[in-house]
Amino acid sequence: MTEIKQLNWQRDNFENIEKAWEGDLWERKRLGSQLTNYVDRLQCGAVLALDARWGEGKTWFVRHWQKHLENENHNVIYLDAFANDYLDDPFLVISSEIASKLDKTADKKLVHKFKKAAAVMQSKGF
Repeated sequence: MTEIKQLNWQRDNFENIEKAWEGDLWERKRLGSQLTNYVDRLQCGAVLALDARWGEGKTWFVRHWQKHLENENHNVIYLDAFANDYLDDPFLVISSEIASKLDKTADKKLVHKFKKAAAVMQSKGF
């Protein structure tokens, strides 16, 4: 009888990346550096979206770039649109993520002001 060996794929733990770009087999750090230079030149904030086919490394790239940006003291919010696509109103998810980040980094008065404004916007259906 032939023994069948099962492949044991190691799952990535993207929520706890310790070192940005570790295991970068496709040299994506170069693209991350180019995008970081772009972001650094912006005069205001930005929203960036990454699009590619399934399995092409979007999550790997974005999570490692997020770690890289955080290491350089950028404020970063990661939002997985597919994880929240069951919600009718994406504003709730976006404002929650911003509020969570502000809770960790901003003046409490600013956080309260943002949350109050977000609640008003949500109630009016913006």
